Amino acid sequence: MAQNKDHQNHQNTQDTQNHQSRQKKAGLIIALVILALMIGGLAGCGAPDKAASDSDAPDDSVVSDDSNIASNEDDAAGNDADSNNATADTIKKSDSSQEVVYSSFTKKSDAYSYDVPAINIDSADVQAINAAIQAGYRDKINGELANEQQGLSVVMHTAGYEYSINDNVLSLVVHSEYPNDCVYYQAFNVDVYTGASVSNSELLASRNVSTADFLSTLPRLYEAQFVKLYGTKEEWMDGFRNAPSGWTEEGIEEQGNFYTRQLEATTSPANIDSDTPIFVNSENRISVVANIQALAGAGSYYYILDTAF
Repeated sequence: MAQNKDHQNHQNTQDTQNHQSRQKKAGLIIALVILALMIGGLAGCGAPDKAASDSDAPDDSVVSDDSNIASNEDDAAGNDADSNNATADTIKKSDSSQEVVYSSFTKKSDAYSYDVPAINIDSADVQAINAAIQAGYRDKINGELANEQQGLSVVMHTAGYEYSINDNVLSLVVHSEYPNDCVYYQAFNVDVYTGASVSNSELLASRNVSTADFLSTLPRLYEAQFVKLYGTKEEWMDGFRNAPSGWTEEGIEEQGNFYTRQLEATTSPANIDSDTPIFVNSENRISVVANIQALAGAGSYYYILDTAF
């Protein structure tokens, strides 16, 4: 009985600490909202501006949270062709002197760090992927360098990549970073033996999971991330009640309605579909690029969330 009581007290303490942590996060975001109303808006990142997305960032852009994808700075032998049953002898490389994923373009200074990858597999699908990477990143980098030579500030300050190989699937995630902690991603999945692109449905089928069953698990995962960021609805509204600027009950109620709308948009079928980007992380589990609607800053942000599959 004493052990059960101690366990219950410990659990209550943890619940209190989690509640206080969410309150602090919500309070900080609310302070930013109030500041935004005072100065006319906050700079944020989420889906790139439509008019500028083609030139300023690659498609399928996302903001990363915590992920388990392996860094290209890790030991190449641990991530290369001999990882998880994929051996160099079974992969048809375009260049035998290079790793299965290698840096095709590197440029670094105090103001930026650019490292653009290429997949070293001889196939038409991989050639198309490499061309897309070059068009989306290397050309953008050249534009940034040209602007720098004219005395302009570099906007995209980092470009890099991570990859992992699990069984027959190579997952490559290329990212670019901008001010205000904006990180944009593209994910590619390739069969290392055939060089063919691996679709979402094929990737899930390899785990004996249907697309419908997989998608059915995502609303709860997305909602958990939303609450992690902003707290519960009551915590969000309490932040405005306790704000020093003095919000009216009508204004606080509208903030609660706004919370509900953004959460519903986050977990709606329109936001979670079969085209939602996924990849296999270094822990051999599927990660998803989640579009989470925002309560401050941009309309939405993107996070890499790990699934149970």
